[in-house]
Amino acid sequence: MAVVSLQLGQCGNQIGHHLYTAILQDALAAKKHGQESYCELSTERFFSRMKGSLCPRTVLVDMENKVIQQSLEQSKAAKLWSYDDECIYSRRLGSGNNWGNGYCHYGSVVMDDVMGMVRRQVERCDHLGGFLVLMSVAGGTGSGVGSRLTELLRDEYPHAFSMNQVVWPYMSGEVIVQDFNTLLTLSHIYDASDAVLIVQNDSVHKICSHLLGMKNVSFDAMNGVICRSLASMLQPGAVSDGDPAATRGGGRAEDRFHFGDLLSHLVPHPHYRLLTLSSIPHTAAGSQAFTRYLWSGLLKHLHQMLITAAPTDQGMDWTTSVATTGQGPDVAGKRPQGRRRQTNKSISLALALRGTEVETADVSLFKNPALYSDSAAAGSPLVVARDSHKFCSYDKSISLLSNSQAVIEPLNLVCQRGWSKHTAKSYLHQYTKYGLEESEFSDAFLKAEHVLSLYQSL
Repeated sequence: MAVVSLQLGQCGNQIGHHLYTAILQDALAAKKHGQESYCELSTERFFSRMKGSLCPRTVLVDMENKVIQQSLEQSKAAKLWSYDDECIYSRRLGSGNNWGNGYCHYGSVVMDDVMGMVRRQVERCDHLGGFLVLMSVAGGTGSGVGSRLTELLRDEYPHAFSMNQVVWPYMSGEVIVQDFNTLLTLSHIYDASDAVLIVQNDSVHKICSHLLGMKNVSFDAMNGVICRSLASMLQPGAVSDGDPAATRGGGRAEDRFHFGDLLSHLVPHPHYRLLTLSSIPHTAAGSQAFTRYLWSGLLKHLHQMLITAAPTDQGMDWTTSVATTGQGPDVAGKRPQGRRRQTNKSISLALALRGTEVETADVSLFKNPALYSDSAAAGSPLVVARDSHKFCSYDKSISLLSNSQAVIEPLNLVCQRGWSKHTAKSYLHQYTKYGLEESEFSDAFLKAEHVLSLYQSL
C-alpha cells in the first residue's frame, strides 16, 4: 500500500528530505539485522525504483528554488536515494508569506503541472495507500498552495486516504500574519483531508533543548526530531491490539498496520480530524549506547504525557491522573486557581512500539475507558502495533498518534490572536489585493471556532 507525498514550501521540502532519509536508514538497518520482510515492505511503501536507483514517491513544490536545490544536493551526497527530476516544481519568486498569494495566484498557476506529477507517482503504485501532504501553516507556499493542492487531491482522488502534516508556528510569532495564514489553511484543508496532524514548533524546540541538550536549536535539528517520530508511526508493524483491519483479513501480519487503516481508526468521526504526535524516549546520540529503558517506565511516562497533553516527559504534572475530577481548564487552556486539572480526553489512539522484548510490553494503561470521550469510536479506541526492530538505534521506543483535546490550546490561541488583528483590520489589505473577500476570513473564523468548541466539549 504505497504512500505518495507532496513536499510543499520550505518547511515541507526540508521535512520530506529528513523523512525519507529516516525511513530508508531504518529499513536498511532492519535488513542488516536479517529483517528482510520489514525492509521490503518499507521500501515498497515509500520508494519506487528508477534506473536501478530508489526514488521517493513524492512531488516537490516550492515557489523558490533554493530549498529544493539544497535537498537535491543533500540526497546526491548521501547516495541513499535520489528524487525524480520530473516530479519537481519550482519558480523564482516566493509567496511572500501570504496565504492569498499562494492560494489565489500560485495555486492556479501550478495546479495543472503539479497534479500531472502526482498522477505520475500514482501510476507507479501497485496499490495506492494514500497521500501524505507535508507543509507549514505560517508561510505562503506551504499554507496557500498546500490548501489548493489538498482540495485538488480530494477532487481527483475522492476515495484515497490523505493526511496533512502541518507544522504549527511558534506561539511567540514567526511571521506577523501567521495567525491569518493558519486559520485560512485550516478552514480549507479540514474537510478536504481525512486527518490533519499538528506538529507544534514550540514542543519540538523543547525536545531539542531540554532532552537532546542542544544550546542552539536549528530548524534542521527540529525537522530531524519531527521525522523520526513520524517515520516510527509510518513504518511496518504487526497489529497486536484493536486490529482496524481485522475485517479485511489476509496479507502479511506486519503489513496490517498501514496508512489507510491507521487514518480510519484515528478519525472515526468526520467532525474530529485533528491529530497530535508524541514519542519517547529522546536521547542525545552519544548517550544512546549507554542508556537502557524498561517498557513499563516508557509506557508510564507516555501515559502521563497523554493525560496532561505535555510535549515531553520532563516537568510533567504527576499529580494529575485519569481519576481526577473538576471543572477542567478554561477556554485558554489554563487552570484557574482552586480548580483541579481535568485530564486530556481522547477519541482514539494509535501506539507503535519498537524494540527488544516488545511482546512483553503491557499497554493496559492506554485501555482505561476513563481516557476516552463518549464520542470515542465503537469497539476499541486503541490500536497497537509492535515490531522487534530497534528504531533509530533505540533499544526500546514508542510513538503515539492521538485524536484528543491536546489541540485546544494552540487552536484557541491562534483564534484569539487572529480575531484581534481582524477586528483592528490589520494586514487585511495584504490579502484582499489577491482577491480574497471578507467572507473568506469570516468563514475561517467560524470553522476554527466550531472545531475548537467540538474538542472542548469532549
